[in-house]
Amino acid sequence: MTSRERVLCALQRGTPDRVPYCEVGVSNRVMLGLWGDAPNEGIIGGIDEMDQRGPEQEAAISQTLGRDHICFRVHPPVPVERQVGADGVSFYGEGLVKSRRDLSRVALPDPEGEAVWGGVEAFMAQAGDYATCLATRVGVSPVYLAMGTEAFAVALYGDPGLVEAVLELYTGWAEKVVRKGMALGFDFIWTADDLAYRTGPLMSPRMFRDLFLPRMRKVADSISIPWVFHSDGNLAELMPDLLDLGISGINPDEPEA
Repeated sequence: MTSRERVLCALQRGTPDRVPYCEVGVSNRVMLGLWGDAPNEGIIGGIDEMDQRGPEQEAAISQTLGRDHICFRVHPPVPVERQVGADGVSFYGEGLVKSRRDLSRVALPDPEGEAVWGGVEAFMAQAGDYATCLATRVGVSPVYLAMGTEAFAVALYGDPGLVEAVLELYTGWAEKVVRKGMALGFDFIWTADDLAYRTGPLMSPRMFRDLFLPRMRKVADSISIPWVFHSDGNLAELMPDLLDLGISGINPDEPEA
């Protein structure tokens, strides 16, 4: 089997020749350790490990690690203070959307425009026998990242309409992104939206079903190719709902959860 055939066989619940290896987030520092300085030119360029990489770089990563796919990342911008840890890795700090007056801070690019899809033709041309993955978000995690965990939690109780307004912005954008991705011919979609801690969901299952699931379903209804859903944590209480959305796979199975 080619890598592409292997991935699609597994996502369609067939029996491939071996378990396919797929990983979206390969650390720049991992690649630096594998390749040293010279081959990393253009890859080790920033502190954000999810920066878009060029098509040749994606193929080189897959060749080095034995991945069966290459990734094209389309993640929405989040109005948030960025922090840098002592190890040089960036992470999300305080969110900047605290009220409806701050909704204008959510500045999303044209989901079909060049700012989002620049380089996609070269990416597809470089795919070869690899499966092509559109790595994006359904739109849940950008909401609590944009608001900050505390403001998000308070608003869920005191002003759910604000949470809903931010959620509508991000899920509406995601719906257009996945439609565009399918039109471009990607083999599968991999979304990353953490919904849980190690002990359970970030919100009550009832609140998840009332507020979040209907917006997620709009995105899900737009997807007609295999779909892997990423969330850390213990998803047991939400799993029936996620399966009902039509996902083809879950990543990861977190041992601590």
